[in-house]
Amino acid sequence: MTVTQMIYFKTICESPSVTRAASILGVSQPALSNAVRDLENEFGVDLFYRRSKRFVLTKEGEYFLERASAFLEEYIGLNNMMKSLGNSRNSVKLGISPYISSSVMPPLLNNFNKIHPEIKFEVTEAPMYSLSQRLSGGFLDIAIAATNTINSNKFEIVNICTTETVCCVHKDSPLASLDEIDFPDIGQTPVILGTAPQEESRVRQGFKNAGIEPNILLQTDQIHTLLEYVRRGLAIGFITSDTTAYNDIVRIPIKGFAPINIGLIFRKNSRIYADTAKFIQFAKDGAADGTLFN
Repeated sequence: MTVTQMIYFKTICESPSVTRAASILGVSQPALSNAVRDLENEFGVDLFYRRSKRFVLTKEGEYFLERASAFLEEYIGLNNMMKSLGNSRNSVKLGISPYISSSVMPPLLNNFNKIHPEIKFEVTEAPMYSLSQRLSGGFLDIAIAATNTINSNKFEIVNICTTETVCCVHKDSPLASLDEIDFPDIGQTPVILGTAPQEESRVRQGFKNAGIEPNILLQTDQIHTLLEYVRRGLAIGFITSDTTAYNDIVRIPIKGFAPINIGLIFRKNSRIYADTAKFIQFAKDGAADGTLFN
C-alpha cells in the first residue's frame, strides 16, 4: 500500500465518476482502476462494487476510506510542517479559476510581490470543482474563484471584488448594438459555453426560462478558445466583464444577471502557514481600502 494509492482511492470516493477522478488527478482511468485492484489484491477484500462506470463502496471500502482519509490528513500536515521548518517554505500553493485568472491574478500577484518578493507562488489553474477537491485534500493552500455558491460550512471565504457575467459578440454581429441582452435576443445564435458550474448553470437556466434550446457549438474551460471563436464571428460567448478581450469583441450586460463575488477560499479549521496568512491579510487590506488592483 502506498500514499499514491490512498490518494487515488480517496479521490475516486469523493468524485461523481471515475472519469472525473482521473481528470482531477491528471492520470488515466486505467491507472486508477489498477491502483484499486492492487489494493484489493493486497488486502484480499473488495473495496468497491462495480456498477456501470461508477464505483460503490463496500463495507470494507467504507472502513478503509475513513482510515485512509485520517492518515492522509496527518501525512499532508506533517509533510507541510516539515517543509515549513527552517523557513524553507516561502511559497503559497494557489489555485485559480480559468475565467478570472487573466483579469484578477496579474495585478494581484504583482502588487503582493512588490511587498513580499521572497514569497513565491505555485499556481494551478483548474475548474472550481477540481480546486475544491484539491483544497479539501490539502494540495492547495488557497484558491481564488467565484464564491457565490461555495459551501461556507466547509471553506472560509474572503471576498475581494465583484464582477459580472456579460455576453461577448463580434462587433459586426446584429447583437452588438444592444445595450442589454436577454436570452430571446440570442435565440439560435451559436454559443460557446464555459464549464464553470455556476456560470454554466445560470446560462442554461436563462435559456430554459426563455423556452429556448441553446445552440451550443462548443463547451470549453479555455477562455482563449472562447474568445477566438467569438472574434472570428463563429459564435457568441459568456465571460466576466473584466476579462481581457480583443478590440473587435463587444461586451453586453445580460438582463437579470446578479454580480459575481470573487474571493479567497481556504479550508476551515486548517493550519494557515505564515506566507499564506500574509497573502490573505494583504488581500483583505487591499479590498478594504480599494488599493488591491491599483
